[in-house]
Amino acid sequence: MNKKNTAIFVLATIGVILFVTVYGILLPRMEREDQVYAAQQTDPLTHNIEESIRYKNKYMGNAGNLSGLIHSLPLGNIESELELFPDTLTANILYKSSTADITPELMERSLIYNATATFALIDNLQEIRYTFSDLSYVVSREDVEMWQGQADSPLINSPNKWRTEFQSKLEDSKYVDMGMKTLF
Repeated sequence: MNKKNTAIFVLATIGVILFVTVYGILLPRMEREDQVYAAQQTDPLTHNIEESIRYKNKYMGNAGNLSGLIHSLPLGNIESELELFPDTLTANILYKSSTADITPELMERSLIYNATATFALIDNLQEIRYTFSDLSYVVSREDVEMWQGQADSPLINSPNKWRTEFQSKLEDSKYVDMGMKTLF
């Protein structure tokens, strides 16, 4: 009986130690890492394009797919609605927020990043309207292709090239200013 009680005590102690380790150390650490990663996804300088590549589609008419793409990109954390105009191959993203709620640098980088990524991933989309409560921005595939080169370039298929040949340029304020003047 004494050996049985000792075994039960040892197993209970191991169980408590494992419980405390998992719930007191490992899960909070994983939650913090998830929060850091989620915050990185809202910034075009640190966004991981690989999370968005799964939304690549030939047709803008797949509303669920396009909505998933929009929410996987920077500004995707802002509540929004999506309107599709298939006759003109246009998507209108209606943000339930004002541009004043977003720093100008983040707004401009995000608009350029999102437009480039969206045109690269949705083959027949021709125009995107980013509509906020106080301002609207309109960008066309043609303008992005003229400024960036072909929108569906191999950059999107190579996350490393995407980072080095496009994403890293968004750190340069002159590049961003030129992009805003050219595209919007």
